[in-house]
Amino acid sequence: MLKTLGALIATLAASACGSSEDTAASGPVGPFKIGAIADCQYADQEPDRERLYRSCPAKLEEAVGVLNEFDLDFVMHLGDFVDSGWDNFAPLNKIMDDLRHPVRHVAGNHDYWVSDEQKAGVHTMLGMPDRYYSFQHGNWVFALVDGNDLSYHAWPKDSERHRESVRYHKRGHSDKATWNGAVGETQLAWLDNLMRKADKSGRRVVVFSHFPVFPDHENNLWNADEVVSMFESHPSATAWIAGHNHDGAYQEKKGVHYITLKAMLDTERNSFSIIEFDDRKLTVLGFGRQDNLELEIF
Repeated sequence: MLKTLGALIATLAASACGSSEDTAASGPVGPFKIGAIADCQYADQEPDRERLYRSCPAKLEEAVGVLNEFDLDFVMHLGDFVDSGWDNFAPLNKIMDDLRHPVRHVAGNHDYWVSDEQKAGVHTMLGMPDRYYSFQHGNWVFALVDGNDLSYHAWPKDSERHRESVRYHKRGHSDKATWNGAVGETQLAWLDNLMRKADKSGRRVVVFSHFPVFPDHENNLWNADEVVSMFESHPSATAWIAGHNHDGAYQEKKGVHYITLKAMLDTERNSFSIIEFDDRKLTVLGFGRQDNLELEIF
C-alpha cells in the first residue's frame, strides 16, 4: 500500500529508533531505521541518454545531508558506487565521510570495471570486511550477498575463477546477460546455513544484494530461480532488497518482499530511501523518484 510522503515522514518521525551506532546487539532493539541508496554509479564522463554520470556526486551529497537529519542505524549502498575506474571511488568516499552514520556496501558489477590488478581490492576500497558477509541487529539478520561471485567482470581474466564463471554461464545460463552474475555454491550454502540458524532462533533475515532475483527481469542473477527457491524455503526469509534494475520494482511472493530500489544515476530529481524495520511491517520512505511503500510482515 502506498502512502503520501508527508504521512510517511510523520510516521517515521514518531516511531522509536535504534542507536546511530552500527550495533550487533543480539537482543531486541525496537523499531529502527536505515538509509538506502542504489546505483550512484559515478563517472567523470558525458551523459549517455538518461545516465547522468557527472550529476552523481552532487546528488550523493544531497542524500548525505538529508540522511544526517534522521536517526539511522546505518546507511546501505546497494552496489555500482562507480560506473568504472578506480580513481572515481575517492571523491564518493570523501562525500560519504560526512555521514554521521555507519556505511555498509555490497559491490556491483560496475564497481569491478577496473584493471585486473585492482579487482581484488574493490571490497576493501568500499570498506567491506569480505565480498559477502552478515551481521545481526536485534531480532534481524542482514546478509550482504555477492552477486559477482561468478562473473565476467569481477575476476582477473587469467584467473581460474574467471574461467569457472565463463563455463558456468555458457553451460546453463547462456541466455542471460553477461553483465549480471551468480551466487556460487559455497556462498549459497553459507546463506542457507545462516538462515537455518535464524529459523531456529526466531529471527528475520533480510538480504542486501546488488542484483535482484524477483520479479523476472533481464538484470536478475543468472541463478535467480535457484536462489529464490532456497530463500523462500526458510520461515526467516523476510525481504530481498536490491538495486541494478535502475527502474526499480516491487513484488511480494510467498510472504517475502522483493524490493528493487531505483537508481540515483538516472534522474535529475535524485533517488534514495529511508527504510524502517519493525516486527509488523517494513516502511520505505522514498526521496526524489523513489516510491514509498508500507509492507506488512507475514
